[in-house]
Amino acid sequence: MFMPQSTDEEIRHRRQLTDFAVKLTLLTAAVGLALELFFCSFVLSPDQRTLDRGLYLLMSVTTLMLGFLAIMLGMNRLKKIPHWVVSSLFLLALIFLILCSDTPQQLLDGRATMFFMVPILLSGVLVHSYATFVFTSIVALIFAVYTIVTPGLTQNPLTMIFFYMFSGLVSLILRSLEKSAYQLCRAAAQSETILSALQGGYILTDRNYRILRLNASTSSIFPLAGIDSNLLTVIKDTKLEITEVDLEHLTDMIAGAQAGEVKVKISGKCYCATNNDIPANKEHLIFLRNITAEVEIDRLKDTTLAMVSHELRTPLTAIRGHAERALREPLTAVSNVTRILLNAQRLLIMVENLLSQSRLRTGKVKNSPAPTNVETVFRLVYSLLSSEASEKQLEFVMDVDDGIPIIMVDAILLQQILTNLANNAIKFTNRGKVVMAASMAGEGCWQLSVTDTGLGIPMSERTEIFKEFFQAEDGSVFDRSHQGTGIGLSIVKGLAEQMGGKL
Repeated sequence: MFMPQSTDEEIRHRRQLTDFAVKLTLLTAAVGLALELFFCSFVLSPDQRTLDRGLYLLMSVTTLMLGFLAIMLGMNRLKKIPHWVVSSLFLLALIFLILCSDTPQQLLDGRATMFFMVPILLSGVLVHSYATFVFTSIVALIFAVYTIVTPGLTQNPLTMIFFYMFSGLVSLILRSLEKSAYQLCRAAAQSETILSALQGGYILTDRNYRILRLNASTSSIFPLAGIDSNLLTVIKDTKLEITEVDLEHLTDMIAGAQAGEVKVKISGKCYCATNNDIPANKEHLIFLRNITAEVEIDRLKDTTLAMVSHELRTPLTAIRGHAERALREPLTAVSNVTRILLNAQRLLIMVENLLSQSRLRTGKVKNSPAPTNVETVFRLVYSLLSSEASEKQLEFVMDVDDGIPIIMVDAILLQQILTNLANNAIKFTNRGKVVMAASMAGEGCWQLSVTDTGLGIPMSERTEIFKEFFQAEDGSVFDRSHQGTGIGLSIVKGLAEQMGGKL
């Protein structure tokens, strides 16, 4: 058995129907009272007015109903009383009005049968599909009371059979409609959820590009987008960050002048926009798929290839040059071998960083804490980079606090972090000194730091330095004055967080 739950939308709709029904009945009663007054004042003679007590009774009941309906209209507008209570009171009032329209004998004879069908039908629409049986039983109970209290009256059983058959038919139809409406609402909600979860926006427009439907993502792309607004006007919002070329392509795609997919950049994000025609309704479905991640991956691939190719060439060329010089001039072999080792060390750091970047992306970095002497790690990094610092005539200082105990940390990851930080400091410092330090920062907490006397980082660039391949220097990767892939700090940040630390 299908038993749909009353949703907020359904309750709101039933309230609206009750409001309309009360207004219509109120208007009908007001017109009826006006006609009764006119008939009493201008048609009936004074003697007929005195004798026609039924007319005065009907006028009194109509006046009472006008006041009662006005009260119910206010109750329905308050929305503090359940909708079914207001609707039930209205239907009971309607039944009472019908009862006052005829004598008990005439009612039981079936003359007012059609009038009782109205509240039975309305009960299924305003209250619930099963309410038809409740109000049919109320009418049957009233008829039974009339039969008992009025001598000589008999009730026609066919009338009650007809009422129950009618209520069953109405209930069956309304239940079928409720089930169809519930399934439609469910399908619409599922479609809305799926479309809203898409990485992008969809917009349904009519032939004049008036927006009929849109999802939440569309509003984040086009702040001016809304139901009934014109899409061609929305995309021309001056606050949107979009180039004139992309705006022209987007306009042509929406207007149908350009077929196929259009790739545009809006407010820093990349989208692939398509226009799908719906010939049956003469509507258009505009879909903007967010391809920012795909574009970024392609950019990273190209940048990685260009960066690695560029950075590998420099130390490899140096290694080859120093090796050839050592062969030609044996007396300079020691100094040339030193430089060969230095460039080989640069290559080793670069390859290790590329491998670490790949491991961080795939989540394959293993943090294996073990008892570690921090000073031992510092001395190892110092021995690796001291030659490079000496070549640039920099003072390279190591300062480890004696109060640091043996700590639980992954020595290999710690060495890589310190190596990247110190290597960056030496690379971007032309004169002065570079200091690697380790000290206690509080109870159960220690810190390491690398300071230098180099160029520093502009304030405007400090939020960007942990991004992959970023260097605070204008130009392409081939124009940079400093070597490096630009992934060192991003790796340091990833490793520090992997170890439970903070950079």
